[in-house]
Amino acid sequence: MDECSRAALLATGLHLEPLVHPKPGAVTRLASHSDKNVFSFAAHATLVTPILVEACNAALKGCSGRPLLRGLSLYKSMVAPRLKSNVALGSFMLVLPLAAASASAPRGRVEHALEATRFALKCSGVEEARLYLEVLSVLGPSHLGRYEGPLPDASRPGEASIDLASLLRGADWDVVHGEIAGGYPRTLEAASIIKGKLGEGEGFEEAVLWAILKGLAEWGDTLIYQKYGGRAYLQSIAEASRALELARDRGVREAVEWLDSLWRPRGWNPGSVLDVIAAALGLLAYHDNIYSYIF
Repeated sequence: MDECSRAALLATGLHLEPLVHPKPGAVTRLASHSDKNVFSFAAHATLVTPILVEACNAALKGCSGRPLLRGLSLYKSMVAPRLKSNVALGSFMLVLPLAAASASAPRGRVEHALEATRFALKCSGVEEARLYLEVLSVLGPSHLGRYEGPLPDASRPGEASIDLASLLRGADWDVVHGEIAGGYPRTLEAASIIKGKLGEGEGFEEAVLWAILKGLAEWGDTLIYQKYGGRAYLQSIAEASRALELARDRGVREAVEWLDSLWRPRGWNPGSVLDVIAAALGLLAYHDNIYSYIF
């Protein structure tokens, strides 16, 4: 399998992460949201997979191939018009630079992540930023709201005059944007947690739940912050930390079920952390053959 064909493996997490159950407040194979369910995520992942291969093929020409521009253009024309709401744009934005970096045949997860950040920051410009904002404008994620500040407003993408690198760095407090701009540290950590738990004999789903719980307790989820404010954000970290302690005593599944019982009634959905988990699973599929732990 050539490197650009293998880029399709990076979509693995977009297929698998939504299936994981339980998760606090999120879509699982047994729990839906009013506007999306596991079928929504599966259809989205299927549409996204060939786009990742196309981005890799564009990256074979280096920066001149404008792989992120190619990927965002295809997403805008092929995916966004089919969606009634935002399904997993954050996950796609994380794996798109990783797909471009696949053209360089990276030897390991860390090298892959660093090369992805290089493509995102060095091989993109104003057009990529505008396309990203246009997709946001079409999908209208509920966390956007009204915006006033130094960055472009997603409701007026045509007015954007900064490049994608500046947009990502300017919003690097957000988990997804910070990952792309900063070498994917949380994604790499989540991948290591999952691989480590699998090596200890944990089941696949339990290994993913450990990574989710540790991410929520240690990083916090910026989607919760954007939708519900700083007090909810801090409360979510405190509750996830309590759940992590419970997991060590009574098992990770029971701990996550407890956290879900708190968050689902509130409508809290840790989408940013779950985007990272999806990207981590993609890296593990690409470099570590996690399929051997599933089949």
